[in-house]
Amino acid sequence: MSFYDKNDIIEMAIKDENRGYTFYNEASKKVDINTSRKKLFTQLRDEELKHEETFRNLRNRIDLIQLTDEINWSEEEDYIGSMVNERLFDSPDTVIQLVKDAKNTDELIDLAIDFEKETLYYFKSISKYITERKAKATLKEIINEEITHIKRLKEFPR
Repeated sequence: MSFYDKNDIIEMAIKDENRGYTFYNEASKKVDINTSRKKLFTQLRDEELKHEETFRNLRNRIDLIQLTDEINWSEEEDYIGSMVNERLFDSPDTVIQLVKDAKNTDELIDLAIDFEKETLYYFKSISKYITERKAKATLKEIINEEITHIKRLKEFPR
């Protein structure tokens, strides 16, 4: 019996997006942040909320999500578990503390890039396990949006 199932994978994605929302929300509240960075963090916060809602909708139609039968889940448990447990943003409290400890807004942008990369890696990793067409297309769309987040953060003037 596998420790991770469809619900676990979707719940991890929801939590991941919620941590992203928390990060960008806290970052946008920093006193020393300029208007353009505040706008960027606010936009990214709102997009994380959209992604979270998308995963909630997937969870609600979980019967439509098929995970490939070719996977030996007992072998994948350690891999998925380590990806989740070794995250930079492993909890909302950690996220809030990272924002508070950031020395400046450049450091916030660097943290955001790291978070987006971790998120992208996770979503790409789970995408190979999802075979249902609509769920796979939805996940691909979110992956593309995460790539866009990274580009926007990297291209933002420092």
